[in-house]
Amino acid sequence: MTLRNILLDGGGVILDESGHEAAIGRLIIGLVGERLPDYTEDDLRTDIEEAVHRYCPKVYSFILWKRIPDERIYMQYRDRFLMEWRRPPLRLMS
Repeated sequence: MTLRNILLDGGGVILDESGHEAAIGRLIIGLVGERLPDYTEDDLRTDIEEAVHRYCPKVYSFILWKRIPDERIYMQYRDRFLMEWRRPPLRLMS
């Protein structure tokens, strides 16, 4: 088989990631909300923006660490995040 094309998705160009972003947001808000009941979707957006500006390779691990800075408890929540996260099926943009 000859490789003829390579498609690069810069986010929202080929794949519709809106379902993915909503699901992962609900999971993070739920986890952080167990420790900080007032944690909101606005807080999540602010944390994501901060992580991007800091060039964090693992945005959601950064958020968990920022909001749960005790190493032992953070590790428990990070492990739960990794176990509970189920990526929704990928969809193509219309």
